[in-house]
Amino acid sequence: IFKECSMTMVQNFKLSAEQKEPVYMKKLYGTMALDVIASAAFSSIIEAHSIPEI
Repeated sequence: IFKECSMTMVQNFKLSAEQKEPVYMKKLYGTMALDVIASAAFSSIIEAHSIPEI
């Protein structure tokens, strides 16, 4: 679970780097943590990084 969520985080990090956008590390790691917790506790894939309100 952690590996899958980490890979998604790395992809998002690379996308921001390619677009030369600032990377907000707190949001990046926070959304990854939400994905790990949701996957482990509730067997849900929420992809928190794609929710703009977070």
